[in-house]
Amino acid sequence: MTVDKKALVAPVLQEAVMHDGKMRLYVHNLRDPARGEVLAYANHKAGDLITFRLETSTGNTLEFNYALTEPAVWPVQFEIKKSFFESEPIPGTSVELSYIITRIDSAREHSESLIVHLER
Repeated sequence: MTVDKKALVAPVLQEAVMHDGKMRLYVHNLRDPARGEVLAYANHKAGDLITFRLETSTGNTLEFNYALTEPAVWPVQFEIKKSFFESEPIPGTSVELSYIITRIDSAREHSESLIVHLER
């Protein structure tokens, strides 16, 4: 049986900073690549699949898949090319980062989302 639930903390984007109450990514200052991270979660097991997902407010998407190994190394990092963020020329664009854990028994868990505003 597959059950969806939202109990996982949001991912981290190492280069994003809090400014004026919003998470922001200053694309012009960004070193390539940016680093998205998934933190350790309860009851992880080798074989769990992490699907790390980015979606911009204009509809562009990017996904990474990572199968957890034993021993697990935390945090799990994903390298995001600067060009993904640079491809969004529209002022006010944001990107939503999230991930899904598909457990070895097929249960799926969704993370909370991290919204990051792209600044030029």
